[in-house]
Amino acid sequence: AVDGAHGGAARRHSGSVELAVWAFKHASDQEVARVGPAVLGTLRRSLDAAVARSREEDASSAGTNAPRFALGGGGGASGPRAGEGRELVPVLAGEGVPLTYMALGELARRAPQLFAGDTSIPRGLFAALSTRDLGCRMAAQEALALLAPAFHMPTGSVRDELEAMLADAARSEADHLRFCAVHWAVRVLPPPHLPTVHLCLLAAGDSRADTAGAARAALLPPDQAQRHAPDAEVRSGVQAGAEGARVYQHPDFAALVAFCLGDAQRARELEEAGPAAHSEVMRFLAATLEASDPQPGGKVGGDGCGDVAVGDVASDDVAMEGVASGGGEAPLLR
Repeated sequence: AVDGAHGGAARRHSGSVELAVWAFKHASDQEVARVGPAVLGTLRRSLDAAVARSREEDASSAGTNAPRFALGGGGGASGPRAGEGRELVPVLAGEGVPLTYMALGELARRAPQLFAGDTSIPRGLFAALSTRDLGCRMAAQEALALLAPAFHMPTGSVRDELEAMLADAARSEADHLRFCAVHWAVRVLPPPHLPTVHLCLLAAGDSRADTAGAARAALLPPDQAQRHAPDAEVRSGVQAGAEGARVYQHPDFAALVAFCLGDAQRARELEEAGPAAHSEVMRFLAATLEASDPQPGGKVGGDGCGDVAVGDVASDDVAMEGVASGGGEAPLLR
């Protein structure tokens, strides 16, 4: 509990953040552009403090074994960066934590350009999903949904950090972390991006039905995805990215097989994914191979689907079996 001087500061902080949420919803674009950078700096520190406070509260709760999510990518920190935001930890309480997440989401919706290249915000929000407080988790999940367009199709180190973060989240024991990892991967780095394809192939066998459905839908053309997406929110997420309607495209077959089998951990994950994931692996690889060979004996044209010749089908079928079983000794890689 927060009392005394900290209690008054907590109420003032919550009121200020609530005002920021209201302002970001109702202010003009010019006003948001003017005050956004300054407010974002404060919200970034508040995010660090909110994650730190949630972890301290969880740690102090008796018998908690809630799965934790490390802040992957970037600096690989497990809490606030180099003490940033620590002075705000006693101030954040009650509604102040979810309001901080809501303010970040609203600002991202109105001024996504302010977040470009700063992976600390999505890392902090994914870490917030590990809290035991349901209200905080829901606010962080909503903020992540609003933040996704700001990171659509990143490049360089930002892409690498987000790939690592999403891979870590997809391996979490927490259902909601895996669910958000699929959503974010599909919207930020949509297929045919190979790490996202691999993530979705694994998630297709997830024990949570909506996570598995969203993963399978992301690997299908939009007209077929309607049958697999579990609800309207998932359907809109897998069919529309930051730049409008999703354009479906298969990855290059040979590149996909090499990516899945070229790393021992990825191959092992596919092997251990279970029957549902194995079935999706075989279906997707067969569809990808077919898309890579639209004409007998010819190379693929300018549709970006790949360069696999029909003469390679026999060896590629063996490689497909290797992927489904996780075998790292597939002929393709020898």
